[in-house]
Order: sequence, then structure tokens, then C-alpha cells
Amino acid sequence: MPGAEPPRGEDGSNEVHVRLSELEIRSEFHARTVEDLDAVVRDFAERVARLERELKELRSQLQGLGGSDDEDEDDRP
Repeated sequence: MPGAEPPRGEDGSNEVHVRLSELEIRSEFHARTVEDLDAVVRDFAERVARLERELKELRSQLQGLGGSDDEDEDDRP
């Protein structure tokens, strides 16, 4: 269909511009995705660290009560 394509320079510079624009869009998308994933990983790392601290505190409290975290309820007198 004549006239459907935008005019191109002799060296195909319009095609190069289109491809460059697509690459820039994809690059920006990838950069944004990496930033979003990094934020998720950081959030989960903070949650894991907090849960590890809580678990350590709970184990300490359990040992302070004279119990052992390796002991089953059935083994108690």
C-alpha cells in the first residue's frame, strides 16, 4: 500500500530510529523491572531478618522457662 510507510532516508535512518526507540523502551522497562524486583527482595530480606530475631527471642524465652526446643510434649513427665 503506497504511502503506508513513513519516508525513509537513503540509508534507512528511519528504520534505525524506530529500532533505537524500541530498544530504549525495552531497556527502560527492564531497568524499572529490576528496581521493582530489588525492592521486593529487600522487603523480604527485612522480613526474614525480623523473623529470625523473633525466633531467637522466643527460643531464649523458652530456654528461660526451663524448656528445651528439642523436647517433645510426650517426653515431659
